[in-house]
Amino acid sequence: MKKYDFKLIEKKWQDYWRDNNIFKFDPQSPKPIFSIDTPPPTVSGRMHLGHVFSYTQTEIIARFFRMAGYNVFYPIGMDDNGLPTDKLAEKELGIKSTSLPRDEYRQQVQTLVSRYHQDYMNLFNSLGFSFDWHLLYSTISSEVQELTLKNFEDFKKRNIIYKKKAPCLWCPVCGTGVAQAEVEDRELETVFYDLQFGDLIISTTRPELLPACVAVFVHPDDVRYQRLIGTETTTSLGDKVKILADGKVKPDKGTGAVMICTYGDETDWYLKNKYQLDEKIIIDEQGRIDGLTIPAAREKIIKELKSQNLVVKETPLTHDVGVHERCGTIIEIILREQYFLKVLEIKEEILAMAETINWYPAFMKERLIDWVKNLKWDWCLSRERPYGIPIPGEDNLVFDTWFTSANTPEINTLKGGRIPYSLRPQAYEIIRTWAFYTLVLSYYKKQGIPWQNVAVSGHLLLRRGEKISKKNGGGNLRPEDQIATYSADAVRWAVSGVSLGADAYYDTNEVVFGQRVVTKLLSAANFVSLALTGFQSVKDQPELPLDRWLIAQSEITAHKMAEYFKHFDYNHPRDLIQTFFWSIFCDNYLEMIKKRIYGLTPTDHRRLSAQLALSQGFLNILIMFAPFIPHVTEEIFQSIYHSCPSIHQLSWPELKIKAEDYRVISELLAILSLVRGKKSSAGLNLASPIKTLIIKHPNLTEDDLIPYQDDFQAATQAQKIELEKSDHVAVDWA
Repeated sequence: MKKYDFKLIEKKWQDYWRDNNIFKFDPQSPKPIFSIDTPPPTVSGRMHLGHVFSYTQTEIIARFFRMAGYNVFYPIGMDDNGLPTDKLAEKELGIKSTSLPRDEYRQQVQTLVSRYHQDYMNLFNSLGFSFDWHLLYSTISSEVQELTLKNFEDFKKRNIIYKKKAPCLWCPVCGTGVAQAEVEDRELETVFYDLQFGDLIISTTRPELLPACVAVFVHPDDVRYQRLIGTETTTSLGDKVKILADGKVKPDKGTGAVMICTYGDETDWYLKNKYQLDEKIIIDEQGRIDGLTIPAAREKIIKELKSQNLVVKETPLTHDVGVHERCGTIIEIILREQYFLKVLEIKEEILAMAETINWYPAFMKERLIDWVKNLKWDWCLSRERPYGIPIPGEDNLVFDTWFTSANTPEINTLKGGRIPYSLRPQAYEIIRTWAFYTLVLSYYKKQGIPWQNVAVSGHLLLRRGEKISKKNGGGNLRPEDQIATYSADAVRWAVSGVSLGADAYYDTNEVVFGQRVVTKLLSAANFVSLALTGFQSVKDQPELPLDRWLIAQSEITAHKMAEYFKHFDYNHPRDLIQTFFWSIFCDNYLEMIKKRIYGLTPTDHRRLSAQLALSQGFLNILIMFAPFIPHVTEEIFQSIYHSCPSIHQLSWPELKIKAEDYRVISELLAILSLVRGKKSSAGLNLASPIKTLIIKHPNLTEDDLIPYQDDFQAATQAQKIELEKSDHVAVDWA
């Protein structure tokens, strides 16, 4: 084979696959369909190695199922509507979305989006991903907008969607309501203030909300306050409020007495509704109180209270605060007219749907269950932003991006997909959004479960607890640079070495080892190519047992790999093919047959037997490597075999050779390992000749050794072999 320049060769095969429609879905094929509801990347910034990590894992699975005899429906989309793309545009264009006429702003966003589309496609192509690009969609496209509006009108008629002025989770920086799923807990430092309320002392982290206090709550079993329940007290500002009791109050938190404001947090909202309390809204849409920022308002009121000796105690503490996942701003709760989709009343139905789906890893289902059980809000569908799919009849409202992108199963039906899909691959942090919302929409559309299986990937980490994301960009580790430096195959190999659902650090040592795998495969290919020069055989299987054993072992390995792949496990198959190729094929089998290949005439039946084993066994090896390192396997296949347009159109190896008693070969491979170890300890080269190899063994006989003797002597460089009976296995030489 010629020198392997991965930059030229990988690009060559990527172009070849695309130009020849190697991975095109065929709706007329009689093969069973394996369909993937692929996550459309959100157009919110540059793609990073975390995308390479998760998308490669699914791509490996797609390649296996294609070779396993399935007609693979493998689409890709671009999630380019709504708030994430809107925020990206503001950042990159250097403008506020409200500073331009809406149509002009949208046009500029669309131009930016088009550039990102091309960047994303370039990265996917550079990794050799086998998407069917004929199935490409965009969530802002006219056909997807039409589908979204149709669902909206249908849900409105069925009273599934309602419009209401109600408390909603609000991001002051983004200037819009958000859904509960978009709120993340973040640990922040603050101060716990004990404030004088008449005869009571209440504890709060938000003294700036004192003007909105509508009640004081204690726990009903707290003996300190039982006599006060039902009476009134006076706030630090002189307002009269009732003292009420509820089991939601924690007696051991602060003084055990808390003020309820409308609205400081979700507990305030819950208790206000439960006890029909008044409403006092003092925070505006910009997150300000009387024109002051929240920190400034807090500082002002604490200063006033201290001047009246109403601040009893200050205790620094760290606690979780809800922030907007898009910008990190602390979420407030304000009154706003918004559109909501009912989810609280169908929690049990969603849980029942989740139970009928196979989750990989299985424990990931618990994440969805926990999320659904703890839901407190209906789904806020509207966003007060200029970019996205407009809500009919509203001048300033667009749909939450998830109302569209969570509908990918139905979007894909526009391209020939069928519900339920075989697989939904996704990361675990969007179980609460993408997985949950897709189930909600599928339930209301009466489509049943959207997919049969969900495979959940982990995160790629920069350092402990910090995932590689669009926010941090992956530091200096850019995927384009890693591919250009090490090759796409090496990067693919590296990111497939972690279990499904598990987090991992990006390790360049693993990428370098991926290069070694490619190099080792090319080296073996050179040997096989030379060994097969002029070879032709009409036999179905090799004559000698060692050669039949090699093919059987390759098929057994392929069978074991397939069992893992069918459960969307790519990590164990990678280990299996690496061990078989490196240890069994290269270190043992090739060493044992070299004498037959180089030392016998072309017509010798023993040489022909080895050639047939090499031809069939090495092809199986290439097929087993192909899902992981598709470029180098295609290059080798086309150089040696070229029996069809692409190796990726071949069938996965099946168990055709009946299992024989390969006990003797297993024993001999263990002995060969002992010989190598003894030579190494003695400072001898592995090719150093041995006059007489003495094998001590409890049950190996001369008759056992006869079919393998020539190959074994060639591998050990022994001129003669003697067997001695022994209680244990050992080797020596004379």
